[in-house]
Amino acid sequence: MRKFALTDPSLEELTEPKFVSVEILEEEEKIQLLNRDNAEEMVFEDDRLVIVEVAKKTRHPLIEHLADKYHGSVKFCSISCDLAKNELICEKTFKVSSYPSLRFYPTGSNKRYSTTQFTSSVDLDDVESEILEYLTDNTMQIMDNEHL
Repeated sequence: MRKFALTDPSLEELTEPKFVSVEILEEEEKIQLLNRDNAEEMVFEDDRLVIVEVAKKTRHPLIEHLADKYHGSVKFCSISCDLAKNELICEKTFKVSSYPSLRFYPTGSNKRYSTTQFTSSVDLDDVESEILEYLTDNTMQIMDNEHL
């Protein structure tokens, strides 16, 4: 059983890292686990903003907080690139240079290309600003289309 440290420096009440097993995360709806067999469908065929956590050994410190706050409006996924079965998709599809990272895949015809990448040193406000900007822009487009 693999365990990941889940820490969020923006949450002061956490003094010790929390540990959660992969089995628990697989059952959790807020963050869906990706692998070479389901990544295509889960990321590129969804009509929402999809944020993918691409990790090796450690989780991105903000993923749990973001998933709790934006679940439903944004789809959250995670892939472990230190597993041999995921190495090729991590290298070819997600093209991450720093681990852990968050990759944003918005809706639309260019969904295969991540618009934004955040490393573990990013500030929570910066990530939330990007999410809110996307959600606001997307809502405005939907409203404009309804008035046509």
